[in-house]
Amino acid sequence: MLRNAAPSAAAHPAVIDAWAQGRLGAEMKAMRRRFSRPFKGMDAGEALVLRWLSALEGGGARPGR
Repeated sequence: MLRNAAPSAAAHPAVIDAWAQGRLGAEMKAMRRRFSRPFKGMDAGEALVLRWLSALEGGGARPGR
């Protein structure tokens, strides 16, 4: 059964899609190699996901490639 999650705990649909397609881990690893420093005020994981989502929205190309 699906349950509602608080907006602060919800996952972006692109994260779920990438995970379901089996490409999330490889793309996150590639982004981690490209960007080693987090944004000010964010932890490394938050900054990584934000950069990945920005790359998805920016050019349509898969991040890390």
